Amino acid sequence: MRIAQLVPTLLMGDAVGNNCLAIDRILREAGYDASLYAENIDARLPEGAAAHLSTMGRLGDNDILLYQQVTTFDHDIRSFGGQRVFQYHNVTPPTFYSDYDRKVAESCAKSLEQMRTLRDLPGLCWVDSDFNRRDLIDAGYACSIHTIPILVPFSDYDQPADAQIMERYDDDYVNFIFVGRVVPNKAHEDVIRTFAWYQRNINAKCRLFLVGNADFQPYVGRLMRYIRKLGVENVIFPGHISFSAVLAYYRVADIFLCMSRHEGFCVPLLEAMHFHIPVLALAATAVPSTLGGAGVLLEDNNPIAAALIVDRVVRDETLRKRIVAGQDERLEYFSMENIKRMILDDIRMLS
Repeated sequence: MRIAQLVPTLLMGDAVGNNCLAIDRILREAGYDASLYAENIDARLPEGAAAHLSTMGRLGDNDILLYQQVTTFDHDIRSFGGQRVFQYHNVTPPTFYSDYDRKVAESCAKSLEQMRTLRDLPGLCWVDSDFNRRDLIDAGYACSIHTIPILVPFSDYDQPADAQIMERYDDDYVNFIFVGRVVPNKAHEDVIRTFAWYQRNINAKCRLFLVGNADFQPYVGRLMRYIRKLGVENVIFPGHISFSAVLAYYRVADIFLCMSRHEGFCVPLLEAMHFHIPVLALAATAVPSTLGGAGVLLEDNNPIAAALIVDRVVRDETLRKRIVAGQDERLEYFSMENIKRMILDDIRMLS
């Protein structure tokens, strides 16, 4: 039996890309004839990490096609054969982009439409969160849907961090952090607004690290104008940085603040928990499902309420320890061994 995992585009450092690579490794180590295929493969990935789609060939009736459903894919999934398992990672609603870039909004709309048209194909679906499960059910998917979270290689986060960043920012300032691509659905403006109120009214000795790809200029430019309008200082966009630099920003952070309005899972929540950073997050879309009762959920994006909670968490050591302990407990669910077991149980069921 062959297992062909297929993703339209395989990117280095991307949460879905890392998930694909981890699943491929798990299947191979379990003795399966598994391969990872993509139409577009990031040149930065090690040679042999994946093969081009053109080399996959047609699968037999007993083989498994594991399709990573993330963006539009201009091929007929039926033509590949095999038993079809889809892993759905969600698609950003086009409304978040309609005021910034029509082409991006149209691409999101096309991806959502394709997700709906594929509803009769899979025999089994994997979703990262209960929020994604509801998306598929609302789209008319009638197959079995199992929640299998994204695999996060936590051992990678224990390597050395950038020493210069650590030395520069590991001081008595309160360091806020949010990690994620700087795009409209992440609502960076709400993080900035909360930080500005905290800086102006509670503690001027603070910084905000907005770590993530900042190449979507229509939105980034608007954020820069907003920062100037508020008169807030120490808002830092590191931009495209090395993994060791990302680790350093996590290690100097005191609070992780997420105001994102749309997430299919939100891997940075797990990263923050791994670094024992108290998490405050807006209770929107998949975030409550991912946190599973850990961290602190915010009912709305009120900057004053959020800033006051940040202040209490930062100053109250007992509270901070209790939050971190709850996060540590939740993180056990996302261990490699636990998710590996879920994956292999389903594969054995299909074999």
